[in-house]
Formats: sequence, structure tokens, C-alpha cells
Amino acid sequence: MSNRQSFLPRRQKDDDPHNPRATAVNTGTDCARCGNCCRWAGIVRIQPTEADAIARRLNLTPYNFTAQYTRLLPDRSGLSLTETKNGACVFLSGNDCQIHNVKPRQCRDFPHAWTCEPAKNRCRAYALTAFV
Repeated sequence: MSNRQSFLPRRQKDDDPHNPRATAVNTGTDCARCGNCCRWAGIVRIQPTEADAIARRLNLTPYNFTAQYTRLLPDRSGLSLTETKNGACVFLSGNDCQIHNVKPRQCRDFPHAWTCEPAKNRCRAYALTAFV
């Protein structure tokens, strides 16, 4: 079983790729769950509600979570998750996110809603194809 998560609805019989009337269309990208986006240094901005959810997931108080796992943004406008010495997200374990169910929106939306220059050489997201 693949660990890839699809964000498209299941294909219906009428959409069968073996149907001679089916036409392939690119419907965006899907995450390959390679973890590469979590391996380079950068800012992962978190909102207060996200900090609270992550703290609950880690069985920490919001204060202890922010003290241990966040840093002040350079412009002092909010908080970002901390990184390991090699620049990876502190919550990355192998290719898995230890806080996957409550990860920040910035992480949830990548690579579907946004991307960045470093991702072009590192991200293994693949084109989704639907048959219509």
C-alpha cells in the first residue's frame, strides 16, 4: 500500500483510464511524502491556534511548547517553528511528521497551494492526472 495521500475524489467507473473516451488532464500536484520540504532551513510561521493544537498533541502547555519549539520571527511579527542543526524541521522523523495531524497550515498547503524556489530542485510532488 502506498503512503501517498491523494486529495482528489475517488475515480468513478465513468472516469476509468481504460475507457477509450477518457482524456487525461493535469489536476495539480500530489505530495509524495518524501519529507524533502521539511529538510531545508526556512521559516514555518505558526498561528496562535496552531501553537495551542501542537502543544496539546505534545502534552505540553502552550507556554512550554513555544519556549521549547518556536522562535521569534526576524521582523518580530510572530513565531516560527525551530529547526535542527542541519536546518530540518524539529518535528521531522525520517520522512514522517511527528505532528502531522496538527501541523501548521503552511505545511498542510505545500505543495498544493504554494511553492518556493528551493522546492523546484527538492520536492518530489508529482502531477496528478484525472481521466474525463
